[in-house]
Amino acid sequence: MDEERTADELVSDVSGQANGLDRLEDVDADLDEQLAFLAQDVRRRASRYLFLARALSDEEVTFGLIDGLRDIPPRTHTELDAFAASLRGDSDPQTDANVSNACRAVRADHQAIFASDVVGEGHGELSLLESRSVRFAVAQDGGADVDEVDEVDGETGEVRSPYVDAQDVVDSIEEAYATYDFDRKKSRYIPEANMPVDHICAELSFMAYLGGRASDALDSIVSGRVREDSDEGFSALDEAQTCMNDQFNFIADHSVYWVPAFCDRLERRAATSFYRGVAQLLRQVIESDQDYLDAMDPTGAR
Repeated sequence: MDEERTADELVSDVSGQANGLDRLEDVDADLDEQLAFLAQDVRRRASRYLFLARALSDEEVTFGLIDGLRDIPPRTHTELDAFAASLRGDSDPQTDANVSNACRAVRADHQAIFASDVVGEGHGELSLLESRSVRFAVAQDGGADVDEVDEVDGETGEVRSPYVDAQDVVDSIEEAYATYDFDRKKSRYIPEANMPVDHICAELSFMAYLGGRASDALDSIVSGRVREDSDEGFSALDEAQTCMNDQFNFIADHSVYWVPAFCDRLERRAATSFYRGVAQLLRQVIESDQDYLDAMDPTGAR
């Protein structure tokens, strides 16, 4: 998936509603139609991750991204919808002024939310890093106490992760990235070469990257570049399924242990409807994608 897509293209896909599963369950739909709807769904999901990565990057939110929300009003059922509505004025000059003012407010909100937490200040604080946000498993004899893994904390309601320390988290993420030769340093939405591997922006970009690869593989069949019943076609389908499986695994291995709490804290801290909406959309994406990807597993292994 091309990360150089325009803000309007990103917002358009973020606004789209997934419908591929419904079409896949339609016995009257032929395989080509099913694959076309699935490819569209996968690309839309990847666009949502890219949009969220851009919004949560350490780089300032651009005028173009905000203007894209004005040009193509989102339908996310979050406060992003109301934020977009507030950008539209009675005339073009008024609309431009609204976008400029909103952009300044969003940048100020980002600074207020994250400035003191660039490195993170421990569990319970709003940090952009997974390793400073998760609850670690209790280490015994150099390993995790299996009785503590997935245990729900009675006070916070959060789930304890299977990782014993910060390095354990980082090692797991680096292994996932290495499998796909994913280089976060070359991602357009990760402007700093030394951004930690467990930064929320890096993780969201990786999910978008996997979605892009799956979508490209499906598109190669839909477009007719490869025949679905050829070796290349079977390879493309396998590539798409593997990428989607690994998206599910990354959510199950990482996102579920810290992103919901991250969203709760971000929503509470945010002064703008933009960042409250970002928190709501991110929570929605993680929850729905976990169900979506699980349903897409044809083996039933999960």
